[in-house]
Amino acid sequence: MRYPCAALLPRGVRCPIPTESADLIEGLTGRRELPEGFRRLSVAAGTEIMAAGTPGQALLLVLAGRCRVELVVGGEGAARECGPGSLLGDVSFLDGGLTSATVTALTDLDVVELTRARFDQLCTTSPGLAAALMRGITRSLAARLRAVTDEMEAATTGSVAAVQVRRTLLDSFLRLFQVGA
Repeated sequence: MRYPCAALLPRGVRCPIPTESADLIEGLTGRRELPEGFRRLSVAAGTEIMAAGTPGQALLLVLAGRCRVELVVGGEGAARECGPGSLLGDVSFLDGGLTSATVTALTDLDVVELTRARFDQLCTTSPGLAAALMRGITRSLAARLRAVTDEMEAATTGSVAAVQVRRTLLDSFLRLFQVGA
């Protein structure tokens, strides 16, 4: 494994962030090293990281490992696996609301955590870093929104029932753009 900050350390000392993780951190923060205020955590397989309906306390970036994200709406549930590069808790981190999904570690995880309180401090002490972080979160959310739009289009073509479902989904989707919604 290459270590991007090895040149900054005394000879023989390895940087604690492998290149692959540094790439993920840079994509989120614009920096290759772990910025001050971020914590690197190890999470054991089987640990529930977030529970749906609870206050979001932090933003997590998965550096290594796999987790399961489960969402239940109106009695219907769906789940997906996610891994390195995934952001967890980003929506509740941004709006201060409750988490919408339950996240459980499927394997041992290596994550980077930023609490909301620490982010609020960064806005004052390191506004450039806070802005870079917001750009990273925004890019992640935009990519996911585009993917959902594509999936919605693919899933609702064909039958009359599918067209009715598409209309309902489109109406819901358009609510995203209402001011004050």
